[in-house]
Amino acid sequence: MDKEEIREYLRKGNLKFTGSPIASLHVDESLREYLVENGQHPYAIVVACSDSRVNVEAVFSASLGDIFVIRSAGNVVLDGELSSIAYAVKHLHCHYVLVLGHTHCGAVDSALKGVDEEELRPLLDDVKAAIKEEVDPRKAEILNVRYEMNKIKKAIKTEGLTVDGAVYDILTGSVEFLD
Repeated sequence: MDKEEIREYLRKGNLKFTGSPIASLHVDESLREYLVENGQHPYAIVVACSDSRVNVEAVFSASLGDIFVIRSAGNVVLDGELSSIAYAVKHLHCHYVLVLGHTHCGAVDSALKGVDEEELRPLLDDVKAAIKEEVDPRKAEILNVRYEMNKIKKAIKTEGLTVDGAVYDILTGSVEFLD
């Protein structure tokens, strides 16, 4: 599938999620058996925040084996995340990466507030580099997504790789893709 087909598939899944109080995910025993016997073949790699309010599979009404999810606070892409993306690209032959930021992100908020804690420095320094002097939280969240997208594009040089971005609204459940 190309970028637009995957985006449309993800959009339809998100519409299903926001339009239904109960997501009907395909996770039954027969699918689990199939995935054990045949391996996973995800159509998308999604780099998302570790925030417990961001459940990637539910947001896109995806089933087991559909999405290779990489999570880190602030959807920050450091060495471990880059290696995980490279694994999915090279070994699972998945060529679509979505960096999924979200509204009310604690990591972005901490960077905006100038939090400086030694244990958080690698993460927050990355977010601070992304948002620079921006003070508006919504704009900062988008800048952070774009920054991580660019890091992935520079680090993983695979022909046909698409790196996309979107922001999930934790209040409405809707996903807005960036242009």
